[in-house]
Amino acid sequence: MHSRKAKRIRRHSNQLVFEWLKTMLPDEEVKKLNPKNMDKYMPEQTHFFANRSLHLSAYTPRWFQQRIKRIVRKNKKAVEDITLQEIENA
Repeated sequence: MHSRKAKRIRRHSNQLVFEWLKTMLPDEEVKKLNPKNMDKYMPEQTHFFANRSLHLSAYTPRWFQQRIKRIVRKNKKAVEDITLQEIENA
């Protein structure tokens, strides 16, 4: 993958994580939320151990990146056109 495309995917995944966090938090917390402090609201553990193997937790930035890559490969769609609903259905 080209570095430019990878950068676009990372940026878009952070935007989607931000959108997802807005739907999960109460209204008072959403007012305090911004892209720079979004890590404060994310869990520290990004992986979990099950069946003697390490797995990536859902709804982490890396998980969003993997879903975006899967949709781009499958549908030949532009990275910026992928929505949160498409990620959840993929």
